[in-house]
Amino acid sequence: MYFPFPEVRCAKFARTTRAEFIDRLNIEDAILRAIDEIPKSIRRDTKIPGKFGQMKRKDIPEYPIDGIREALTNALVHANYEISGTRIFATIYNNKLEIQNPEHATWNEYRAVQERG
Repeated sequence: MYFPFPEVRCAKFARTTRAEFIDRLNIEDAILRAIDEIPKSIRRDTKIPGKFGQMKRKDIPEYPIDGIREALTNALVHANYEISGTRIFATIYNNKLEIQNPEHATWNEYRAVQERG
């Protein structure tokens, strides 16, 4: 069975444009490693406020980890690995998170979260 080795780039930018990045992670390894490492990077680079009640704190991530993993998995599974240099992008701005597969005809469907209003 063949498992492709995609390139996944994750970057956190300072504002709403790609002018200045704060952090980045590039993975050129097995799909399963990307599905494991990219959500960790996104969680590290986004807010995780908490809510207190019943003497316990409950973390409420800015973006749900299951949604991130689902969008990333979809982008990886639907990538066209016949195209050399296939890249998946996870881009964190200060107002949104995007997970993109630019080689796919409708890559906009992989936006994990639209701009918060």
